[in-house]
Amino acid sequence: MAQRVMRDDGQHAYHYRAVQELHERDAQNRIVFCQFLLNEIDADPGFMDRILWTDESTYVRKGMFNQHNEHQWAHENPHMAREDRFQNRFSVNIWTGLIGNQVIGPVQLPNPLNAKNYLEFLQDILPGLLDGVPEELQENLIFMHDGASAHTAANVRNYLDQVYGGHWIGNNGPVRWPVKSPDLNPLDYFYWRTSKEAVYHNGGLNDPNDMIQRIQHHAQHLEPEKIHAATHQIRRRAILCIQQQGGHFEQCLDSDDGGDDVVEEEDENGDDVDVNGNDENGEDDDDDMNNDGENDGSEDGEADDSMDEDDDDVGNDPDWEI
Repeated sequence: MAQRVMRDDGQHAYHYRAVQELHERDAQNRIVFCQFLLNEIDADPGFMDRILWTDESTYVRKGMFNQHNEHQWAHENPHMAREDRFQNRFSVNIWTGLIGNQVIGPVQLPNPLNAKNYLEFLQDILPGLLDGVPEELQENLIFMHDGASAHTAANVRNYLDQVYGGHWIGNNGPVRWPVKSPDLNPLDYFYWRTSKEAVYHNGGLNDPNDMIQRIQHHAQHLEPEKIHAATHQIRRRAILCIQQQGGHFEQCLDSDDGGDDVVEEEDENGDDVDVNGNDENGEDDDDDMNNDGENDGSEDGEADDSMDEDDDDVGNDPDWEI
């Protein structure tokens, strides 16, 4: 009765969004990074197409299943069941990149990921993956990775300095990646969700090879327009992040801008159904982020969010020459 009264009054039910705790320093670093992005975009509208956004995520056999939202229409109860507990478990650790309107990869990486095998990937595998990127863009490419522990090793940083000079973004890079910021990486706020929805949609994953084939099939058939929209949405997200003083902002996105806190409809039984595919708590059942929001697939499974003492002056813009 109460729900009907509120609906008649034009009200709607909304989910809370599960978000990570942000400390004051986290918010300050997010503002610095977002202001840097906006300054570069204002100076060069093509800047967004030059960033190679990258990330790793773990796909598990159990996958994503939201019993609250999964339905099959029928005149009689089909008595459906879905297996989601297995004696034979497996997972794969996947690296993927997005640049402009292109998917780079995906590539299976060792699990756990460590500095040694991550450096081998950067040296031996990544250059071949970039063959499909125009040569002029490769020469001006800006490499981005997050604060996963395998990314922060000295030998990895030294290699990136040699290859990209000052043109890379990372936890201890020339441009500091702000930890706890999956909402500023198109892989996190767009790609992993669409990929896992496609991979797990029909269930029936029998082995890792089957899983990898589905992952690759999705990447190969992802529309360039959607990729372009996701990588260019970073400008709007940076603006909102600054408006929220470095705090959480995805709840401020319109539903057609990628926000998913908006709402529920009712099914024929009067139960609330999240039209965006999130669970009852408003979050996806993903395994691709740890408590810092940085998935790393690494041995300790935690992002290195340590700061150097001389980085206390977060109000300064990153020293970058383009």
